[in-house]
Amino acid sequence: MLKPEPGTASLIDYEADAQRVFDVVANGGTAIMPVTTGYALLGASRDSVMGIFNNKKRAPTKVTALCGSMEVFEAVQIVGDEQRRVIDAITQFFRLPLAVIAPVRLDHPLFDNVHADILAQSRRDGTMLTLINGGALADAVAHLSLKHRVAMFGSSANISTKGTKFRLEDIEPEIRAMADIEIDYGPVRWNAYGKSSTIIDFRDYTVVRAGIAYEQIEHILRKHFSITLKVPAAAA
Repeated sequence: MLKPEPGTASLIDYEADAQRVFDVVANGGTAIMPVTTGYALLGASRDSVMGIFNNKKRAPTKVTALCGSMEVFEAVQIVGDEQRRVIDAITQFFRLPLAVIAPVRLDHPLFDNVHADILAQSRRDGTMLTLINGGALADAVAHLSLKHRVAMFGSSANISTKGTKFRLEDIEPEIRAMADIEIDYGPVRWNAYGKSSTIIDFRDYTVVRAGIAYEQIEHILRKHFSITLKVPAAAA
């Protein structure tokens, strides 16, 4: 989190903004909020989450991501010791954003009240997708989600295939019209890449999307863990 100088007010009250987002989404609404890799849509109710999916015109093969953080990853996703060390290195030592696909603990209380249609849309072969290092606001929202057992799901705030949006004003009007609340932090941290997060399926180290900091991530795995990522032609 941003650390102000002693005696000065914080420039951004992440906790207050997270509470605003949580209150809207937990009550069935839809939020647009920044994460470090782009602006995102977030919902929790069936109408909100399925509305996000349908209004974005997403392909049926695409999943909706679980609102994540390192805290959420540790609570609900299942990986082996090696995979955990790799994820820690990328996200905690090198502080890079990373979207993790891994099996999920559906018996966790976070999922007690999730509508079956949301589970069907967000899961593939028993896995879910979460983003780690989405930023202070994303971490605070994910913390409230876990604390209050309200699973939240989202996707990039754009029409599918039209590219991640790195500023609120660049989001298509029809996508912004979905939101009951918008949080505007200006250009997001990793906007210079012009692409969204790197996605890796940690069941077998398959690259689902080569995105932000992919070259660094590939180097970390190869140099420090002697792991070669599997890159299907579609992800290259």
